Amino acid sequence: MQEFWLAQDGLASAADVESAEAVLDCDEPAVLLTFDRDATTRLEIWSNANRGSLLAVLVDGKPITVASVKGPLGGKMALRLSSGKLDEAEKMVSRLMGAKR
Repeated sequence: MQEFWLAQDGLASAADVESAEAVLDCDEPAVLLTFDRDATTRLEIWSNANRGSLLAVLVDGKPITVASVKGPLGGKMALRLSSGKLDEAEKMVSRLMGAKR
């Protein structure tokens, strides 16, 4: 069993998401997130300092993916969903964007 730690403070939250879109990424359903400038800067700084570390992405308090950081993160991030259904990505977009839509 691999062990990893979650930081107490997140790097970005739904408030930092400027837009979210349900897409197909390599034929898999995904949510394409676009972050605001401040979140983009935090992600870039953290990822440059933590190459090789694990990054967990949580939605509604539940981890949806844990990935190894291979390079710098920026203003856009595609989160592939294991469900295999584009409608799940669309539901996640609705939850993330809420009143912003």
